[in-house]
Amino acid sequence: MIPSRSPALAPSRVNLFLLLVCILAAIPMVYFGATYYIDYDGYWHVFIAKQTWSSFLGEYQATAHPPLFFLLLRGAITIGDSRLVYRLVSILSGLGAIFVIGRIARDVTGSRLAAVLTAFMFGLSASVILISCEVRSYMLCAFLALLAFQSYLNIMTVEPGQTGLGARIRFSASLCLAILSHYSALFVFMACLAAPVYLALVNKDYRARLIPFLRGRWRENFLTFFPVFVLGLALYWFQGRPFASPLVYLSQFYFDPAGSESRIEFLLRNLQNAFDLFTPVRFDPALIPVCIFAAMTVYVARFRTEERDIRLNLTIAVFFLMLGAFMVAALRGRYPFGGGLRHQFLLFPFLALSAVGILNKISSLMPVRNIRIILLAAGFMASGANSMAAYARFQNIRDDNATRDIALFRSFFQHPRVVLLDQFNVVSFFAHHHDWKWTTVARHGSLYKYVVSKNGNEFTVMRENSVWNFDFTAANSYPYIKQALEAAAGEPITVFCIDQAGSHVPRAPADEQAFEQNVRMLASQAGLHLKRLVVKGVDIFAQFDPR
Repeated sequence: MIPSRSPALAPSRVNLFLLLVCILAAIPMVYFGATYYIDYDGYWHVFIAKQTWSSFLGEYQATAHPPLFFLLLRGAITIGDSRLVYRLVSILSGLGAIFVIGRIARDVTGSRLAAVLTAFMFGLSASVILISCEVRSYMLCAFLALLAFQSYLNIMTVEPGQTGLGARIRFSASLCLAILSHYSALFVFMACLAAPVYLALVNKDYRARLIPFLRGRWRENFLTFFPVFVLGLALYWFQGRPFASPLVYLSQFYFDPAGSESRIEFLLRNLQNAFDLFTPVRFDPALIPVCIFAAMTVYVARFRTEERDIRLNLTIAVFFLMLGAFMVAALRGRYPFGGGLRHQFLLFPFLALSAVGILNKISSLMPVRNIRIILLAAGFMASGANSMAAYARFQNIRDDNATRDIALFRSFFQHPRVVLLDQFNVVSFFAHHHDWKWTTVARHGSLYKYVVSKNGNEFTVMRENSVWNFDFTAANSYPYIKQALEAAAGEPITVFCIDQAGSHVPRAPADEQAFEQNVRMLASQAGLHLKRLVVKGVDIFAQFDPR
């Protein structure tokens, strides 16, 4: 938000080199995108995107994610049904993020070499490849957040006499779209608001220019940031708020006031975890390099306020403010800090920009000839070696979730006419029928009825939306099965069930007979006839027919 006193950098051919980095990064993205398995949540997103419009609106609102990615995925699947198509939005977003981060690095450092290094280090990292191969909204969010940040820096350094209208529109629109992709973009928004205040605190020249600028352009600033604030608040209040609580599978990344850890111990442990996600070399404790980096940041921020220095200082400030916001959110039980990778990923582009920027700045202050080129060249070599080592260690798992379970089910029930699924198992079943057409034909309360068809073959799927995982040892599961049997209009139904926790299945072969007797008794009490029961490990397949 401060007018610049420096002339704009002359155009260069840096875009060509950035495109070459994108092409290089596209090779592993496309290869793993076509061959690597899609996880449970990824197929859940595909399942939602393939619903009819009436069902789609209800399905996405039941998730913890805003709608933009689902809408783009819905468009992508019109091309076809394959792993690569499902990942298309994320892969294109990843390539876009690589290009944009290079452009930002060019603006921040004024160095083509530093710009290409940033894009290379970011784009060829295992973290970016993995997130680009997820059927999730995290890479889309990162790409749009970087687009917004590029415009943000232009707003902060607008030439005297100019309004920066184009940059303001791009910032507001891009950040709104980022929030419509994932709520974590609100961390970027909050950091962008606070960064000028931080810089004013440590730099008296900047402080002297900040207040007049805020007073002189308060209307433009209000109109730039207010739409983002309103959208973020509305989405959080009407959809995200119920999900802003500790997730069970990420519980170690939320602070537990009743636990044995103090707040400081929790933050130090997960600072190490977050550091390990994005750095090839482990520093233990991670607090040491973070403190060194922060000290260099404050030192650099104090003595110059030229355009390029303002951009660098704001970039680093946004990174540290985001890091602090993640910590506060985890302490309050609102967002995980330290893991998993997808939830922390938005920190990575700002860390990469800050690290290369500060390296470039410090090297320019050293009275050693060509030290900048030497250090940046070493950065290229280290990034390349780290990428090659990561790819060598990476296990390219090709089988989708529940492959063995589905094969076992088909070996016992080759052509079931009606399949009943609970909410947990509908995704696993769909993963192996994703290229079939699923048509919603009826709904009876929480029971959904689909006709699943392909190449002239079809069968019916019943989905009990109100039951997460059938428990065949509990009597309250059987009324749902009876309701499905009635909706099947005289057809026998076959239940496909993987016991998620493995706690409701026989633990030893000797227990299987007692388990089957109990199931038959509970089914009979509910007025059901159990035709066949198969129990293999955590798999339970049961066929019921009308009496």
